[in-house]
Amino acid sequence: MSSPGRYRASGTPLAERRDYSEHAQRLFDDTGAQAVVLFTGDGIIAGRNQEASQEQAEQASAICTSLFSTALTASELFPVDGAGELPLRQVTVEDGNRFVIVAQAGSNVRVVVYTHPGADLGAVSYKIARFA
Repeated sequence: MSSPGRYRASGTPLAERRDYSEHAQRLFDDTGAQAVVLFTGDGIIAGRNQEASQEQAEQASAICTSLFSTALTASELFPVDGAGELPLRQVTVEDGNRFVIVAQAGSNVRVVVYTHPGADLGAVSYKIARFA
């Protein structure tokens, strides 16, 4: 029979992980966005603004995890000579007159910002970069 410690999880249990909702709310307020969701590289929600429902945040994190991974793979098809390995920083999708922006916000945290129609892409991107 094995010892109980042998099968202990090595990572932090989901219930004990840090909630970044306060940070998401701050970026939401700063950008005037429609929604802000923070999520891990494997699509687990790390935080969301108060106005976004849990279901919306889950869908956004799943879709944007895939979107970011696809963009990363696409960017690696044509490497830049002599530039070394350049990290993918941001993916921007234009939807009519609004934007969905997915950006790296830490070592294993990404952020997605859904802007309102007519938002200033440069200003929002700058605020996301400062946030990250």
